Amino acid sequence: MQKVVLETKDGIKIVGDYYDLNQNKKGALLLHMMPANRKSWWDFALKLEDSKFQVLAIDLRGHGESEGGPDGYQNFKDEEHQKSILDIQAGVEFFEALDILPQDIALVGASIGANLALKYASENKDFKNIVLLSPGLNYRGIKPLEFINNLLPHQRIFIATSEDDIMKNGQKNSEEATEIFKSIPHYVEKKLIIYKSAGHGTNMFDNHLENEPDLCSEIINWLNF
Repeated sequence: MQKVVLETKDGIKIVGDYYDLNQNKKGALLLHMMPANRKSWWDFALKLEDSKFQVLAIDLRGHGESEGGPDGYQNFKDEEHQKSILDIQAGVEFFEALDILPQDIALVGASIGANLALKYASENKDFKNIVLLSPGLNYRGIKPLEFINNLLPHQRIFIATSEDDIMKNGQKNSEEATEIFKSIPHYVEKKLIIYKSAGHGTNMFDNHLENEPDLCSEIINWLNF
């Protein structure tokens, strides 16, 4: 693994961890939840790398080692959070420089990172695989139901959520994630896993019950289908 520094189209420095054990031409771009940073993906990123993916986990602007971090996001207006879509673009361009095409890059996001990933995929139709951990109906003005109908038949959506995840608005994340899942156009391949008490976002990797599906394995198997 090596640390890389990217620059967005609006001039923001973004720091990422690049897992480059293999040279297969398939990638995974990991977008963390809030508050968190790229290190929240560590174990999952290693498993993706073992599964022959080149992996890039980035600190979104205002987080971690990226410009404005580690705590600048706390003072962001919604519009500033929404500009993190440009951080995704910088990550995609990093992969493209390695000759990894958009259709071979999986977008994997948690919480606000999930909403950002889905919005980016709805606007950039070459992306096939989108993984959403604890997506919500409205994270900082990023509202999936406003753009989910823009998805195309070749795109695939994987969603994981947990029943014990109560959001600031009092709603269960599992209810919001299920509403998003049901709103995905019928022609789009999709999968939903609902855990009992696994928590929010990347916390679900470690907290699901032993008799429930292993989230890492479920995602990797789905990406490799």
